Amino acid sequence: DCRCEARCVEVDCKRQRRMLMKLRGGTAELRIETGRWCGLRRDERICKMCDEREVEDVEHFLLHCNGMAEERKEMVRVMNEIMEGWQEMDGKDKVVCVVDKACENGRVRREVERLYRKRLD
Repeated sequence: DCRCEARCVEVDCKRQRRMLMKLRGGTAELRIETGRWCGLRRDERICKMCDEREVEDVEHFLLHCNGMAEERKEMVRVMNEIMEGWQEMDGKDKVVCVVDKACENGRVRREVERLYRKRLD
């Protein structure tokens, strides 16, 4: 039940709205983007937050980065609570649902923001 409507505009907090738009639009300060700005090949845009040697894209950032495993626990708990079957989805669908739910649900939004702020620190 993930509808990809542009609901980020309904988020009152400008900082949170900007974060969600960046995640949705592929302009977040993740290595997948910053590496492109520097001319790195996609396979060279490796996450610096963990030791998994994976490209740091939105899916890795939100779902797989072991450097943020502790911070991710509450987001996963909230997603499991509000969306039945979320855990069984594939990674891309999970990302869409997390970002979409963050646009409408303050609890999800706060958890995504915690991950995002840790990434930027």
